[in-house]
Amino acid sequence: MQRTQLIHISSANRRSGTPADFWVTLPHAAIKLDRTRGRIKVSVVSAVVNRSWYSVTAANSTWSVFDGSTTTNLTLPEGYYDVNSLRTALAALLPGWGVTYLRVTNKFRFTPPPDGKTYRFSFPGYAYELLGFQHGAQPTGTNASPIVSQRPVKLNRENSVCVHASLPKERGAVVDNLATSGFVESHVLVAIPIDAAPFDNITFAANESDMYTYTLTAQHLDDIRFWVTDDTGRALHYNDGSMR
Repeated sequence: MQRTQLIHISSANRRSGTPADFWVTLPHAAIKLDRTRGRIKVSVVSAVVNRSWYSVTAANSTWSVFDGSTTTNLTLPEGYYDVNSLRTALAALLPGWGVTYLRVTNKFRFTPPPDGKTYRFSFPGYAYELLGFQHGAQPTGTNASPIVSQRPVKLNRENSVCVHASLPKERGAVVDNLATSGFVESHVLVAIPIDAAPFDNITFAANESDMYTYTLTAQHLDDIRFWVTDDTGRALHYNDGSMR
């Protein structure tokens, strides 16, 4: 006889961790199998993720400027920026430079001081996305030939939010118990496209075509870890809010 149980999980009620990476403990009797032939089937019915992470974090806040003899490392303060506040912050990090936001093309123009030097940008992390450059780019420029973003500025690096859970890696996979190495903690439980304004909630509601079901043969399902990343696997660090 099949039993269906709807369980509400919120990071606000986590056992440990943070709102973006946490463990929950379910009541021992909440998800329990028939000992002879039962299986647990887990499906995501709905999800709500609060969009409260910064557009500039440790992952994309740092880059360097080389003037032919000296390298200067620059770091933007972490926070949420629009193009105008980002331009102001960039100008503060580059005294003597002209930093202009080109609204029509959604790019930045960096004009070095009139000192005859050739300057080069280098991006050890993901600041190239934020400032509108290609991966691996090391653009150079002078006062007479400024450095201009190669592509539109990307203030929000994520296209979707991926909710991961410590469930089997493959869709429909069966594992013998919760201690097995079959539980691969990189598994995406559900991916939610982002189409909301900054700081709006991001929501998911399953239908028959996108409901993922995971089948387990464990007798109990007690402890689960959940965490969120963007669509490239980079962690999203909440400043407040919750996931449920």
